[in-house]
Amino acid sequence: MKKEQKLAVFKKRFVWIFCMTLCLVFAGCKDGSDDQADPAKAEESSENQVAAEETTTGGILTETETIDDVTLDGMSMDILKGMSTEEKVGQMLFVGLDSIRTDGKTGTLTSLKKETEKSVTTLSPGGIILYSKNMKTQEQTKEMIGTLQEWSRIPLFIGSEEEGGKTSRIASAKGMKIKAGPEAKELGEAGDSQKVQEEGSRIGAYMKDLGFNLNFAPVADVAAEEEQKILDGRSYGTDSKQVSGMVEETVKGIQSQNVSAVLKYFPGQGSLKEDTHKGSVDVAKTIKELRETEFVPFQAGIEAGADFVMVGHASYSLVTGNQTPASLSSLILSEILRNELRFQSVIITDSMNMKAITEVYSSSDAAVKAIEAGADMILCPYNGKEIYEGILQAVKEGKIEEDRINESVLRILKVKIKREIIPRDTDLIEQSK
Repeated sequence: MKKEQKLAVFKKRFVWIFCMTLCLVFAGCKDGSDDQADPAKAEESSENQVAAEETTTGGILTETETIDDVTLDGMSMDILKGMSTEEKVGQMLFVGLDSIRTDGKTGTLTSLKKETEKSVTTLSPGGIILYSKNMKTQEQTKEMIGTLQEWSRIPLFIGSEEEGGKTSRIASAKGMKIKAGPEAKELGEAGDSQKVQEEGSRIGAYMKDLGFNLNFAPVADVAAEEEQKILDGRSYGTDSKQVSGMVEETVKGIQSQNVSAVLKYFPGQGSLKEDTHKGSVDVAKTIKELRETEFVPFQAGIEAGADFVMVGHASYSLVTGNQTPASLSSLILSEILRNELRFQSVIITDSMNMKAITEVYSSSDAAVKAIEAGADMILCPYNGKEIYEGILQAVKEGKIEEDRINESVLRILKVKIKREIIPRDTDLIEQSK
């Protein structure tokens, strides 16, 4: 975009914001006179305003951030206008390198072949997840991430799973020479919220330094005592209030480094008796029980400003009335997570290669159902091309409206702009003109 064009865009946004501000000022003068006449009403108004601000941004709201929200909306819409349907569908995929490699194989991949560039540009994924097998040294990891970003017209989410303890994909790769932190269970037992936030910040900092901008953490599940073996120390504990405090501090710590946090596994898998990696699992919890226990840490993480929520593949038949995995249920995603818990950012599914999905659905059918249910991104480490083609076909046939795709892509773009993955002076807007 030329300098004159950029100036014109910013002038328009400034005039709009200025006018809105004048309206608020005059409205505020009127309200102020009424409140002075009734101190109780003034106090109530003040409390309501604070509560609204805390609900919106996790307790931190400034005039600059309010203006930034307007900018986020404007920039996201401008970028969306310049995207093809194929690019929009691609943005909804969070793939592994096995999905984009050209030799058709899976397994260790620590370097990129030039032919892979075509696959990245064709698929245009919204994000790429790296595992320990993809990381040899810090230098190699930085170079790989840099290359992937260079190949992508729309900057990528680059994520990994760095919870601490055994589930630390980066720290567990020997050549990375990074110390893994304590497990969530250990942190929860210590009960030191400051330590939890510091650990989240430490993890976010070394991820950011390597080029990552998203961490698939923290686990927000409340562990049932008898089922702790399934979570294997990955939950902060068995008390929902305690877990909530730990989740909140972890989100704040990770995102203080401008790395997105991902709350998982909604609506709560702490009482699983079997593993969804191995097959279908039903959680025998009523909606009342979920609200009293499982939802509590997720609500805390949402209010702390978490950018993502990951939905698991367990079913909740006492809530939905069927054995549909949560990740494919509109009741779970749209009615409960969006409307009841008021989460307005990015919903991502758990990995689509788990047997809870693959034993019942094809990858593409499951992805289409997830999007129809309300998911914004599909995690697909091994079958990204198949899922991409299935979603694109559903859009072309009218099974999924493009407006529905646009809703998700706007959420994705907003997070990318907020986390400075897409820079404020991006030329993506110029390309949309």
